[in-house]
Amino acid sequence: MALTDKVVVITGAARGMGEQYVRAFLKEGSKVVALDVSWTGVEEFQQELSSYEEAITLSGDISSDSDIDTVYQSAIDRFGTVDVLINNASVRMRDVDPSTVISILDTNNDQWQRTFDVSLFGTIKVIRRFVQPMLETKSGSIINIFSSSGVQGRPGNQPYGAVKAALNNMTQSLAGELKDYNIAVNSLMPGGTRSTGYDE
Repeated sequence: MALTDKVVVITGAARGMGEQYVRAFLKEGSKVVALDVSWTGVEEFQQELSSYEEAITLSGDISSDSDIDTVYQSAIDRFGTVDVLINNASVRMRDVDPSTVISILDTNNDQWQRTFDVSLFGTIKVIRRFVQPMLETKSGSIINIFSSSGVQGRPGNQPYGAVKAALNNMTQSLAGELKDYNIAVNSLMPGGTRSTGYDE
């Protein structure tokens, strides 16, 4: 897929890998909808993006139906369609527990629920909304950011590992369901990455 003038929606776009996806697509001539739950602390990057006619920065919680509706309408009002969707937003282990390593027996229901609400259910909600222009044009690409944690369970790495495994399984099913619409659905598993919060 040639990327010039393609409209690319990226969740979790303000930091880490998301920021780099935004920069890479803009470099290729794409129009970018950069969505994050918060741009606090990265105002310089947000301001930089505001100087691009081809970019829009939006705030919203992907676990919220109303936030997704608002963001979708803003994207359509600005660019008219969606060609590519990068589902990068996710709850990190450091968001579950400051130590980033926690025994399953020490986790609580709220930690599991929030992780799945954002990283799986939120991703599904975003897909359902933003796939609509792709279905109409019978063209598009959906990429869900996966992790090796979803392939092999590791002690102290839940619920992150479980939600990534579920995301990958869902991705495989969706790929089969959308292939007749000429919409590619893939998991992208980055290697060792200096991602958001690495320095923390």
